Amino acid sequence: MSAPLRSGDVWLVDLDPVISSDQAGQLPAVIVSGPLNLALPHAVAFVTPVTSRDRGLRHQISIMSQSSGLAKLPSFARPEDTRAVAYQRLRRQLGAISPSELAAIRRVLRGFFDLADEHGRRAHEDESADESASAARRLATASLSCSIGASTVRRMTWASTR
Repeated sequence: MSAPLRSGDVWLVDLDPVISSDQAGQLPAVIVSGPLNLALPHAVAFVTPVTSRDRGLRHQISIMSQSSGLAKLPSFARPEDTRAVAYQRLRRQLGAISPSELAAIRRVLRGFFDLADEHGRRAHEDESADESASAARRLATASLSCSIGASTVRRMTWASTR
């Protein structure tokens, strides 16, 4: 690797060997590490793999930038598969995504890790109050169904909506 790594760069990354259902093989991935991580001497970067397959998942960010060097556009960042990789796994740089695409990936990652943005807001705080309450009810119902059984939950849910 000759050039210094930068956030938003797209690299071909060797992800083998893998375990279980991890993404395998040589895949394009976006460097999502911040400057602080990239300045450390440990030679490890956080990468988000990219796929050309649109699974219709809202959290998978569409990449349209010609500068990305990706063979198929649009391609889709898979933040759920973000991982740390040693620099030795980085094979060659393909290009770079746009700042807005990188920001969108990071927004999803903040939500996954429940981290605040530069203004102190968390991803789930961007939802309206109604959406938040609805999501909380769904989560509580799912949790209750695991612990006390579905028939009791149906009664509790019905009672709470009256």
